[in-house]
Amino acid sequence: KIKNEVCAMQLSKDLVGVTKEQMKDVVIAYEPVWAIGTGLVCGAEDANEVHKFLRTILASIYDDEVAQETRIQYGGSVTPDSVDELMSQPEID
Repeated sequence: KIKNEVCAMQLSKDLVGVTKEQMKDVVIAYEPVWAIGTGLVCGAEDANEVHKFLRTILASIYDDEVAQETRIQYGGSVTPDSVDELMSQPEID
């Protein structure tokens, strides 16, 4: 999917020069481009799948430990109606 290709490219470029040790201080936020500034929220399962994919990229750059310990948040417009479903997803911190 192009979404995964774009996310992989952006994450890889953004982390150039960031060491494994520095990753302890990194927080990643994901928001789909179509949701930026719209007030729309990505579906929780869709967001979870992207977060899971981002962890595979982190594992390929660093290792599984970094992939699992890095905080990845949904950076979109979270509402009282969507927060519980988003936070129930295993890959969303």
